[in-house]
Amino acid sequence: MLGHLKARQALHSRYTFNVCVHTPLPFAGSAAILAAISAGETPTFPGESERLQFNDLPIRLARLINLSENEAMKYGYARVSTDYKKVDLEKKMFRMLFLAVATLSSLLANAAPPVGTLKIGVLAFGTVNWELEAIRNEGLDKKYGLVLDVQKLAGPDAGKIGLKADGLDLIATDWIWVASQNQSGADYRFIPYSTQAGALMAPADSAIRTVADLKGKKIGVAGGPLDKNWILLKAYAKKQAGLDLEKASEPVFAAPPLLNQELAAGKLDALLNFWHYAAKLESGGYRRVLDGREVLQGLGVAVPLPNLGFVFKQSWAAANGAALDAFIKASAEARFGLCHDDAAWSKVAPLTLENDPKLQAALRQEYCAGLVQRWGGEEKQSVAKIYAILRETGGAELTGKSDKLPVDIFWPYEL
Repeated sequence: MLGHLKARQALHSRYTFNVCVHTPLPFAGSAAILAAISAGETPTFPGESERLQFNDLPIRLARLINLSENEAMKYGYARVSTDYKKVDLEKKMFRMLFLAVATLSSLLANAAPPVGTLKIGVLAFGTVNWELEAIRNEGLDKKYGLVLDVQKLAGPDAGKIGLKADGLDLIATDWIWVASQNQSGADYRFIPYSTQAGALMAPADSAIRTVADLKGKKIGVAGGPLDKNWILLKAYAKKQAGLDLEKASEPVFAAPPLLNQELAAGKLDALLNFWHYAAKLESGGYRRVLDGREVLQGLGVAVPLPNLGFVFKQSWAAANGAALDAFIKASAEARFGLCHDDAAWSKVAPLTLENDPKLQAALRQEYCAGLVQRWGGEEKQSVAKIYAILRETGGAELTGKSDKLPVDIFWPYEL
């Protein structure tokens, strides 16, 4: 099959190439595709109205340009040769041309029909952003026909405000907030994302070994007085040691990075911080006294429970089910890749903002340890049990007015 391709100006304005494809491109209507390209038009994928803009290919090639022809062949791309015809073709330009045809073939062969756009709000360097970057890196958005409109947030409250105002379709937050909001008339739904919670950290040489040792100590707490990690730790201390931490210790509430600094400066005896900040401390030689899973076990919950999840409006999901399903699949595939594919992880590792490979590995390990493995009746019953504990310890200001967990907050979802 022969096709003639004019290199677009985005590639290089000086060169014109003749390309010979030795094996048929692996999709129906490939001849028409090549004919459209040859005529300088945008090809139409058979049976779909969505057009693939050839002008966009150089952008997609930016991440592939270092691949050799042999490496590209491993991905099943079409094999090409070039007729030089008085053109002083540099090796780099050949790679760009080869990958242009190869990528066009692959994209048209593997892209799913478009399912819509999803506006998601994320913290700039949160773990959800790792997944979104992995989705883009691995082409999972194209695979599932999804357009991701990612909006970086200054803080968690900005995402909640955006979701309420329909400026965002989806955010990552906890189920406690969903339960509280739905009691006031909202229609939010929750899909589990991570079981990671906070951890209680202390210096390696500290005498603090159990929650009972916190009596009379100065404890840093990330997230404020109504943070669920703090509420659960208070319930745990009362049950396990008969200790009222509000009265028996001195809690200090501040932002996570500042608290890490305060602990390092010796101004705190212990610190209850979010999991990734705790992982950084542990990598630096600090000792983990207690983590969220142990707290849950001490409160009578034996199964790991999701702490964070993807949250959206039920009304939006009813009208955009295909986009939601595509995102769930792409996100799950990205998470699996980050935990099992070193190459995939290496691409997002800079988002940890850490240069130490040991610390990056620790963050990856903790992130993967928080993947949701089970989500069924037992887990949902355990969430209801934790809700009751939070209601008793934190009050209606935290959970809302209901004594029981609203049954409709969980989106029908199976692992």
